[in-house]
Order: sequence, then structure tokens, then C-alpha cells
Amino acid sequence: MSLYAAALILYAVMRSMMLGSPEGTVSVSLTDPLVLLLGVFVIGSALTLFANWYSRRTVIITKDGIRFRNRFRERTIPRSDIAQMLIGGEKRFKVRGAYRVVKIRLHSRRRWLRIRTSSFYDEHLMLEALESLKSSLQKP
Repeated sequence: MSLYAAALILYAVMRSMMLGSPEGTVSVSLTDPLVLLLGVFVIGSALTLFANWYSRRTVIITKDGIRFRNRFRERTIPRSDIAQMLIGGEKRFKVRGAYRVVKIRLHSRRRWLRIRTSSFYDEHLMLEALESLKSSLQKP
């Protein structure tokens, strides 16, 4: 969000300098297509940031299972309900972190449960916790 806002401010300042506005004031024309586009990106990313902050999503991984919690509800998946867990390999060209997807097959659900580790604050800690849970699943 801040990158879009910085680009919007920089564009407005450069545009006003090029047009030679009087007394050093910055005037922004809201009919300019680039200003509209950057404004939509700033507002959209601000709304997404607010929605993510408001929902307060957390994932808690324990020896007993996985707990998904948000502001409104909590769902616990016990270890006995996990049928299979697949941890995807690392991408060859890493642009930003270890982009991995963890797929969890449940006995009570037909579709795989997918967790994108790059969406979390400390993805490496999340991967370590999921790998330790996977190794405890494989032990008899």
C-alpha cells in the first residue's frame, strides 16, 4: 500500500512541477487516468489490509493437531483426522521467501486443505512446525 501511495504522491509532485503551478503548490487533477489508477490501488490495498487486520487470522500447530482461529470462530483439526500431509518443494528461483504449499488430506473432507506458508509472518517457523507434525503422523 505504501508503495502505491508513494508513487501517487511522487507523480502528483512531478506533474505539478512540470505544469508550473503557481507559488509551489501541488494540484492534482482527479480526471488524470494515472491518478485514478493509483488511487484505486491505494484504496483497494488499504481495504484489504483493514480486512486482514480485522479478521485476526491465526494458525496454531500443536502435537495434537492444527487449530485455525479468526475473530469469529475457531476450528480444530485433531491429529487423528489427518490422513495425509504433503509439503511442496521449494521453487527453483526464489523471488520472495520459500514459496511452498502444504496440502493436508482429512478423513472427514473430500478436498485437500491448502496452506500457503508465504502468507504468514514467519513462514520458516510455520514450515518447521508442519514438518514436525508430519513426522509425528508417520510414526506408529
